[in-house]
Amino acid sequence: MTTTDTPQTAQDGTEPAEDTTPAEPDERAAQDEPDSHNDGSGDDRQAAKLRKRAQAAEAERDALREQVEALQRQQIDAQVTAAGIKPTAVWATGVELAELVTDEGTVDAEAVTAAIERARDELGVTPVGRGGAPVPGAGVRPTVAPSNAAEQFAKAFAPKRHGVVG
Repeated sequence: MTTTDTPQTAQDGTEPAEDTTPAEPDERAAQDEPDSHNDGSGDDRQAAKLRKRAQAAEAERDALREQVEALQRQQIDAQVTAAGIKPTAVWATGVELAELVTDEGTVDAEAVTAAIERARDELGVTPVGRGGAPVPGAGVRPTVAPSNAAEQFAKAFAPKRHGVVG
């Protein structure tokens, strides 16, 4: 009784997943040489090459998608920071990145503004540096010096006489 070597396939007729690790140079040379024992090996090799190219393209696509999402998130964070609140407050409300981006992939400024308002309402977030009631006159300098300013200055630095009340 003789046995023949056939490639293993799954029960549903699909090919098993290939290992995506790169082959060693000796293995590549052996794979590229025509195999005289198996008539369909050229088609199998071609299919394997196409699968590997597809896997590489998918990996590159996924990496680029992550980069685009990071850039979108960075733009949203910049807009939120410019509004005077921390970006973590917006993300803490449960908003998703897809809700803040248009179908073309650009950041939707109106949606970001709505998310900022939602964070302010739900979390009670106030803009940074804008808390509390204003104090009238705080930080205001007088516009005109008093008429006796020179006299007051000289008096402040004049020698003091101890024990003399005067």
